[in-house]
Amino acid sequence: MGSATIAVDEEPKSGETDRHRQRSGQIAAHHVRRFRDVTNGIFGLIVVLSGFALTEVPVRVPYDMVNIVCYFLPIFLFVVYLWRQVGELLDVHPSHDRRLTQILTVCLFFATLVPVAVRLSVVGEGGVRTYAPVGVSFIVAAVFLLLALCAHRAARVHTEVTHPKDTRFLRQLALSDLLTALMFMASAALDAEASVLRVPLQSAVWVAAFFVPNILWGVQARLRRAA
Repeated sequence: MGSATIAVDEEPKSGETDRHRQRSGQIAAHHVRRFRDVTNGIFGLIVVLSGFALTEVPVRVPYDMVNIVCYFLPIFLFVVYLWRQVGELLDVHPSHDRRLTQILTVCLFFATLVPVAVRLSVVGEGGVRTYAPVGVSFIVAAVFLLLALCAHRAARVHTEVTHPKDTRFLRQLALSDLLTALMFMASAALDAEASVLRVPLQSAVWVAAFFVPNILWGVQARLRRAA
């Protein structure tokens, strides 16, 4: 009577296990690099769409160019700051954690809506609408609130693997994003016809929102060194 042969799954050898782990690590690393490439393309798309959103604005007098610049400058600063902060978050992002890229994907979705909101706010039938882009203010505020969430999460989750200076930077970045979001939300309550030196007050607050946090941190650093 022949002996029965039982098939038993062989355990993977140590060399095969190491190669599997190496492939998994490479796939995760490629995921982050691919996401970074996608974000760079989205930023370029936002700038182009923002420019096209203003091409239909009639320019009858030189002051009309001021209105165009008042719209485009904050959007340009928005793209620059968004590109920089997304890059900084991805620099400390571990390849195995996809939650951050998921949140950033939602953030970029709202960012692509900014040119659409600008188009609806600026150009109406027969010319320029009243300077009251409430939608732009809240969409940009939503983007910076999501960035603040990402920076806070990165500082909290990666404390053990991140340099203490980087952790402090991420916490400061979260506060800066939160302050920027609050300033954009506050700008929605301003009078649409209010202006300073013929520059719409709402646009001035938009531009200031990108610089006020850095100014505050600079003043705080000087006071700390002086003490």
